[in-house]
Amino acid sequence: MLISRHLGSLCLILAAGALAMAGCGSDDDDDSGADSTGGSSGSDDGGTGGGHSGGSGASESGGAGGEEEPTLPSECADPFPSATADYPVIDDFDDDVDGPIPDDDDRSGAWYSFANGDLEDGGAEQMPDPGTHGYIEAEADAGDEGDGDNAMHTWGGPYSDLTGIKVVFSEYEPGAACPYDASAYDGITFKIRGTPSTIRVSIGMPETTPVSEGGLCTGGDANCWNFHWVDVELDEDAEAWTTVEIPWGDLDERTYGPQVDFDASRITEIDWEVAESQEFDFYIDDLAFLGDGTAGQGGAGGAGGAAGGGGASQAGAAGTSNAGQGGQATAGQGGAPNAGQGGEATAGQGGASAGQGGASAGQGGASAGQGGTSAGQGGASAGTAGG
Repeated sequence: MLISRHLGSLCLILAAGALAMAGCGSDDDDDSGADSTGGSSGSDDGGTGGGHSGGSGASESGGAGGEEEPTLPSECADPFPSATADYPVIDDFDDDVDGPIPDDDDRSGAWYSFANGDLEDGGAEQMPDPGTHGYIEAEADAGDEGDGDNAMHTWGGPYSDLTGIKVVFSEYEPGAACPYDASAYDGITFKIRGTPSTIRVSIGMPETTPVSEGGLCTGGDANCWNFHWVDVELDEDAEAWTTVEIPWGDLDERTYGPQVDFDASRITEIDWEVAESQEFDFYIDDLAFLGDGTAGQGGAGGAGGAAGGGGASQAGAAGTSNAGQGGQATAGQGGAPNAGQGGEATAGQGGASAGQGGASAGQGGASAGQGGTSAGQGGASAGTAGG
């Protein structure tokens, strides 16, 4: 009986010790608070919870809520396709009316239509219909030269948001383009006619295009599409063509979204946009880049004209001054020939004003001749030389 009691006490003591050891051993594990997935709300992408590292909320991507910098699609390899300034025509539609643009100067793209809003009551669907291939085609015999000359044509509306057409330069899938380096040119030019009276021309870059559309702009539609732009005015006569030239420096920057400088070496598309709630019916022809340093030559010509004006002014002043001084200073001393020489020399260089100076010197010599015999001889000589 006694042995049985001792054995029971020993079992109780051993059980209590095991519980104490279990309590002590759990302190270090609780401090880490982690399992293989870590945290209560962690993920591989980071955030407020923990990632694979567990504990205080670190993640594989680093930091709380960290986001990777967007990159261009793998199809957009650097260096990008670039222009050589040898083929400025982007599309004049003369070869055919097919949607793809000519592949000159390493370009590969097409024309597309877009309608960002809903068709308003009583409106007409935008035409031409993109169809199954996505791009739109030009209209035959609609160009500025009539029969045989084609042009791009779109019409419809009104819509509740921007509507229009665009051309892309280096597309890797329909409507989505890599950057194209057009820095060899100074801007763009095209012909346009139709309605409405004002159309906005916008030029896109990856920095202003959403990531979902192959760009680098984050924040979705509300933060992106802030292309650089300029408004162009069409002729009041919808049948009259207007030639438009847009140097890169004329492009403005929208006030929303990421503010980036325009870079002609990274353009992706050109858009012709119609504002919301407007019907439209317009044509585009002879789209080309401006190149070959046209703008620089104009500036140099202006500077040359200014310099020519300065030279004429200085020549006149010199002739008048030398002729007057030479005639009157030497006539009294019988040095009339000097007056004649001064007048003739400066008359040739200075023009009419110097010629008048020579005549004055001759009169001065004649007056001096009244002072005496020798002076009179000098005066006669002066008069002869001055004449």
